Amino acid sequence: PDASAGPTLLPPHKQVAAKERHHGAPMHLPHDPRLDAMELAFAQQREQHLDGRLSELERLADQIAAAGDGGDYGDAAASAWQPGGRDFQQVFMAETLGGFYIDTTKVPTRETYLMAVAHQHVDHQ
Repeated sequence: PDASAGPTLLPPHKQVAAKERHHGAPMHLPHDPRLDAMELAFAQQREQHLDGRLSELERLADQIAAAGDGGDYGDAAASAWQPGGRDFQQVFMAETLGGFYIDTTKVPTRETYLMAVAHQHVDHQ
């Protein structure tokens, strides 16, 4: 409101509330128990997510340590950690398809999937 317009015509209890907002005093809102339930659910969900991430990182660290020690993975896996330890064309096709190298180990699975989808499409016509 414009101070030159004269005194405000608010009731006294609203004038106090307006002064508290103006001076930065905290406003007291009614407590909603649903907020507590939502905060608890969020905290539990976040804790579960972080536990899952931690377990994945621990599993990865164990696998790296085992590969570095030459543990269960043998020489083939250990050589994968060394530059030039594997031949690229043993796993991927020599030529690209649409700018992507094709993993030859995935081709049979993909062909099976495409056949199943083709049969579903024919059945629905």
